[in-house]
Amino acid sequence: MKKGNKKIIIYNFVLIAIVLLNSFISSILNLYSMCLLLIIAIFAFKMFFGIEKDNHRYAKDVSLNIIIILLASFLLYYLAGLIIGFYEANTLYSLKSIVRFIIPFIMIIILKEYLRYQIINKSQDSRLLIVLTCITFILIDITNSLHFANTTKYQLFLIFALTILPAISRNITATYISYKVGYKPNIIWLMVVLLYTSLLPIVPATGDYIGSMISFLFPVLICYNVYQFFEKRKKNIPLSRKSKLSWVGLAISTMFVIIIVYFTSGYFKYYTVAIATGSMKPNINIGDVVIIDQKYPVKDLKVGQILAHKYENKVIVHRIAKIIISDGEYFIYTKGDANNGMDDYAIKEDMILGRVDKKIPYVGLPTVWLNDL
Repeated sequence: MKKGNKKIIIYNFVLIAIVLLNSFISSILNLYSMCLLLIIAIFAFKMFFGIEKDNHRYAKDVSLNIIIILLASFLLYYLAGLIIGFYEANTLYSLKSIVRFIIPFIMIIILKEYLRYQIINKSQDSRLLIVLTCITFILIDITNSLHFANTTKYQLFLIFALTILPAISRNITATYISYKVGYKPNIIWLMVVLLYTSLLPIVPATGDYIGSMISFLFPVLICYNVYQFFEKRKKNIPLSRKSKLSWVGLAISTMFVIIIVYFTSGYFKYYTVAIATGSMKPNINIGDVVIIDQKYPVKDLKVGQILAHKYENKVIVHRIAKIIISDGEYFIYTKGDANNGMDDYAIKEDMILGRVDKKIPYVGLPTVWLNDL
């Protein structure tokens, strides 16, 4: 083994020791202190080994491919959400959240991928060093999840399934991409994969286990795509053949993702709800998805229109049977088309979700079936 590689191995072991110390003794590494650790690690690496520029020839092409995969995958993911349902994500739009979480998290991704590239670039194709580097960054990723004191077997299983397995998959892919084409493509896909639940208003309700499988398999998909990219380069297939199609695919995928998020988030004018009961038959059936105009003014509501409202933590879609205005306050009574009498409660303005504009027949049946299960 070359002398330079031995020094880099020692460097990796020092990083691993710091991470394990944090896990077994106390969680000293919060987001900003992790940023500081990575900055110090990069500075130390520069002093001992020097820094190389990232000038890979295919970085832009690989980045474009990854962006297309991201958008196409999110398109399918959110289309699945129309079937399995959505939940409101913990969006971090406040200034405090951006400063305390978003900014340091982005910094960690950039610093980590830059350091990973520098270590791999100096490895001189040493498989041992590349594998050790991958292990080092897996441990950095999961450092604040490795608390084994007073942890039950079930909690250990959850840590393994929801944190460790996805971290292994992400870092194997990131290490391969860094080795083949540099750190810039990694920054793109890791920012999207790790931050979308904090930035998008809704997320498909896959559940922890299916979500864990998606988190594990998605980096594998990206890794395979990059592998295929370089296999085609070996066969001298020109990039120009598919560059126009790539941009068209990128534009179409972006448009559809925006449309799906727009119509299902509830943060905009329209959103959708799957109907789970037959109280509005024959006009609205079980499994129909109704499109709700939540910006419709309450003063414009009329008897005979279909209203969506909340009652006892449920969304009810019934037809307006009576409107009473008392001292400027609206009291609305509704009735299901298939029901014999009106609902036995008054709907106040703060309970109203919106007027039902249109329906899409039977699209929501899988959502109803899954909820029943």
